[in-house]
Amino acid sequence: MANYAGIAIGINHYQFLQPLNYGQADAQRLQGFFVDQAHLQPSEFLLLTDTSPPIDDFLTYPNRENILRCLDRIRQSPGSRESWRWFLFSGCGVSWDNVDYLMPIDGNPNDIPGTGIPIECLFSSLKTMGGNKILVLLDINRSPGMPSGEPVGAETVELAYQMGISLILSSQLNQFSHEASALGNGLFTSALLEALRYYHTDITLENLDEYLT
Repeated sequence: MANYAGIAIGINHYQFLQPLNYGQADAQRLQGFFVDQAHLQPSEFLLLTDTSPPIDDFLTYPNRENILRCLDRIRQSPGSRESWRWFLFSGCGVSWDNVDYLMPIDGNPNDIPGTGIPIECLFSSLKTMGGNKILVLLDINRSPGMPSGEPVGAETVELAYQMGISLILSSQLNQFSHEASALGNGLFTSALLEALRYYHTDITLENLDEYLT
């Protein structure tokens, strides 16, 4: 697992949306696993949360500008294209005019195209990082109160198929993801970490998908 690199983004306190309880903890625990168990440097698995400290001169507050800068940073990082690249987003997503968006901490429901991050933009950036060895983990289907005509995820699934990106969503398109105070995480991230601890260096996309589903 020493060649893996990635980004973990978790948001609790949105500026314009209902807060979450454990988005930040989800990202912290995934990044912590790779730093502690796979012996990566924090700069090799970037963490963006409400309270994450800067890395050198790089700001990690998960607003739109910093997330886009983060994608540029990891794309330019050294590493073999034979290595897997991981991307976790634990926060809110929305579908607007049949386009799926991730909502950064400053995402505004009154201007989704102008403040959200289109999934197509994310996937295009990730493709330049790791060729076909990209795993995207999205825990974004949060609230029936989000301004959306369609469940978020439909375009995401189609784009992942078209672009050859491995994708795992936390829930079915017609379901909502859940957080658990007893676990201190979202249910999805808790199951993901269980799988990583169980398989450890033998982890593959196939057994990860089997464990989570």
